[in-house]
Amino acid sequence: MIRATGEAFLGLTIGCARCHDHKFDPITSEDYYSFYATFAGVRHGEGTLETTEEAQQRTQQLAQLNTEKSALISKRDSLNSQQLTSKLLEAEQQRIAQALEALEQRIKAVPPPRRVWIGSRHEDKGPFHVFLGGDPQKKGSAVAPASLSVFENVTPAYQLDAQSPEAQRRQQLAEWITHPKNPLTPRVLANRIWQHHFGTGIVDTPNDFGFMGGAPSHPELLDYLALSLKKEGWRLKPLHRLIMNSKAYRQSSVWRESQGLVDRESRLLWRFPTRRLSAEEIRDTFLQVSNKLDRKMGGPGFRLYDYQQDNVATYVPLDEHGEHTYRRAIYHQNARASIIDLMSDFDQPDCAFSSPRRTKTTTALQALTMLNHSFTLDMANALANRAQEDASDNPSQVHALFSFLYQRRAKPDELSHALTLVQDHGLRALSRALLNSSELIYLD
Repeated sequence: MIRATGEAFLGLTIGCARCHDHKFDPITSEDYYSFYATFAGVRHGEGTLETTEEAQQRTQQLAQLNTEKSALISKRDSLNSQQLTSKLLEAEQQRIAQALEALEQRIKAVPPPRRVWIGSRHEDKGPFHVFLGGDPQKKGSAVAPASLSVFENVTPAYQLDAQSPEAQRRQQLAEWITHPKNPLTPRVLANRIWQHHFGTGIVDTPNDFGFMGGAPSHPELLDYLALSLKKEGWRLKPLHRLIMNSKAYRQSSVWRESQGLVDRESRLLWRFPTRRLSAEEIRDTFLQVSNKLDRKMGGPGFRLYDYQQDNVATYVPLDEHGEHTYRRAIYHQNARASIIDLMSDFDQPDCAFSSPRRTKTTTALQALTMLNHSFTLDMANALANRAQEDASDNPSQVHALFSFLYQRRAKPDELSHALTLVQDHGLRALSRALLNSSELIYLD
């Protein structure tokens, strides 16, 4: 939590000060353990997760079933106490037994509260200490929940008593991180948004703005974007609009040899750097263009793996993706030990760790997955059906496919080759080929 908070919001590797003062940045061990004192009240463990409405509905349902069960038990006991034997009595007893068995099955069928591994908050009054060398058995000087000392001259500092409520500590930290005079938070956020659009941030180490991090390619621009973000009340949409309306963003990606010799990576923004879509974006794009994307928001997620447990947990990637998985990838229930071929092949990071930047690889597995995975074949079939519903003749269907995927009509030579492919192998084959094209999965 300490590392994630420092790197995500401040762009500082505070975690390096766990065992000793930071070797490169002015962050002390006391600073680290002041953060430790802030988060000390958070505990993780198994717990239930349900809304108030779900709890009330489950309670009412069980209460009604248990009332029926109690009435049947009373009636059964009353019959048993009469000590009579007759066929009618035996039949009634059998009926009650069957009804009780059916009620037990209905009671068992009521879904229990979801069990999840979740963080909960407890009051931890300290005292808190520096752990010498990071060893909790070796306690050093006492510390209290407080802000980073290096910012005292630019951002109003705070320090709380160790007895302060756990919620107050986290609130003070949040207010300090978002304080108008905090110099890093708006820069870190603006840099991440820039990275999202250009593939590389103005600072190319988005989690590390310290001495060992990358120097900003355009420091004045980063300051301007940070001030714009604050001016707009921290709303992200105006900043997205500002960036996407800029000349830098609207440039062509055309390569020019003379500029390339000086700045091959285009850090000076002489061209728009071509960016491949992320694994999640590729999958969602396939669903979108095939008109199969389920836009339902919220609710339970879905899995692209089969969870099996036999002594150890095993996550087997699904060979076939049913329509219940056709939701946006943001709703996928990632598991730390799972490897989803369609996602992992395109460099989806390990969800167990923070990933400030994604690697971009080009491998044979990517091509094989895109060509042969059942998901791609299903999307190609759906895409072909969509084109056939949209147009009646082959040329119109080809133009429809290009419009769905590229937002343009097919060029004359593309149309000629496409019609030949359709004639020889069908519209589905063309759909499959176009889904595998670079133009679809690269921003140019």
